Amino acid sequence: MSKVVYADKEKAIETTDNWKPTVLAAGAVIGAAIGLGTAFLLISRVGEDEKLEISPSQGLKMGLAALTFLRQITQIR
Repeated sequence: MSKVVYADKEKAIETTDNWKPTVLAAGAVIGAAIGLGTAFLLISRVGEDEKLEISPSQGLKMGLAALTFLRQITQIR
């Protein structure tokens, strides 16, 4: 079902109720871009002959930071 929202007296913007797939697709694209950027930053700071080493404490910190970020996103209204 469509709704008409009047943003201006002379212009009507039609919105639809099927916004959820659009939000899911946008979230997937944004998440993939952030993941790719993070991976690029991690591999760029390691040299060719070096091995990427992440300590358990660093992994825990990154995981908790990701969970905190997700919690903050769910609080947006």
